[in-house]
Amino acid sequence: MKHNNLIFDFSNVYSMKERVHLYSNRFRDCLNSQLEIISCDESMPINFEIIPDIMNIDNVKTIFKYPNLSFLNHSIIYEAQRGVNLPVNIDYSISFESNTGSYVHDYITGRKDVPEKFKKILHLMLENDFNLDPLLYIIETVAKGEKNKDFYDNFFSLKKLMTCDMDYYKNTKKIKSIFSDEILMIEALKDIESLENDYSEIINHSKRIHLIMKCILLLIIVSRYKYRKKGEDNFPFQLKYIVKFMDKKFQTIFLRELVVAIEYFNNHQFEFFNKIHNHEEFFKNINNMAWDFSIIRILESFYVSRPEENVDFFIPFIFSWDKGLLESMELFYCKDLLIFKKERMIHTVPSESLEDKIKEYNLDEYFTIESHIVRMNSPEPDLESILSELISETKRIVLKGK
Repeated sequence: MKHNNLIFDFSNVYSMKERVHLYSNRFRDCLNSQLEIISCDESMPINFEIIPDIMNIDNVKTIFKYPNLSFLNHSIIYEAQRGVNLPVNIDYSISFESNTGSYVHDYITGRKDVPEKFKKILHLMLENDFNLDPLLYIIETVAKGEKNKDFYDNFFSLKKLMTCDMDYYKNTKKIKSIFSDEILMIEALKDIESLENDYSEIINHSKRIHLIMKCILLLIIVSRYKYRKKGEDNFPFQLKYIVKFMDKKFQTIFLRELVVAIEYFNNHQFEFFNKIHNHEEFFKNINNMAWDFSIIRILESFYVSRPEENVDFFIPFIFSWDKGLLESMELFYCKDLLIFKKERMIHTVPSESLEDKIKEYNLDEYFTIESHIVRMNSPEPDLESILSELISETKRIVLKGK
């Protein structure tokens, strides 16, 4: 019960001062839950500039919009109450996705030419000795079921990049590993096998996230077409339909995906929704976009990891060359990330407040602490059944006659 209350309470405070005050007042509960918080805003009274050089790279993103981050945990609050400024040890890594993994291989092998901007970012990473991480690339590829020859070739090149001989690189600006190709291939195969086994739970979780995101995307498009009058959107009914569906079927209100829905209804983004030629093309687009949304959620799960023992907080980034993914991340920015270390779980609070929309469209009943607790204590939803229902609704309402 206390755990649910913490999520609810911290999801409803919007200033750093309120957050610190709430953490102090609920100190014992936060300590018992091992709750840590990372908050982001353009300007804050408690403010750390976290590796702004990375966040200034166009194609490198994390779930926060600004490099100004504030951190809360029991040690920080305890020392602050005693008037002590506790130093915070931050670690980070930059992950790759399928497009950047492929581009790295093309560049290192000279198989294909790659954009100049990509080369510039790659060299920037090497020159600054940024921490590079192949885990997300493996998780994404294995979860998609795309572990083919290209996957092994790309991963081999990623390993070559991450074991770059820096003395050779400084003299030549060329990338070669400190290991021979034979040894590197053995190590790459070991890494893939080890990471697949060690992170099988995350891989299975990633597949589940993808299923959820497909459902949500179909829910958004169904709600739009279900409540239109003479071609005009009926926004209050569309939004209520989504919230009610999430509450009843998912037993979770996906807040940031709700922000995406509102953005879509207001600005009609995601053009493929409006370019429906046939069933196969439409569902292929849904599947691909759902992976973009899923990668963001998978990246968030990395926040509970601590690569180094003495690290207080870990910030994962992604280097992407996928325009759709980069645009999706901008819609998914969050204001707060609640990390429950004991359960190794996270809860995100969107950067855009939904409070006004909730009140304007009489949705308060779905956002009370009571409704939140009911959802938290409900059985796991049958996602396959929900997807099947939404596919049928999509064919009946959206794709009729196509």
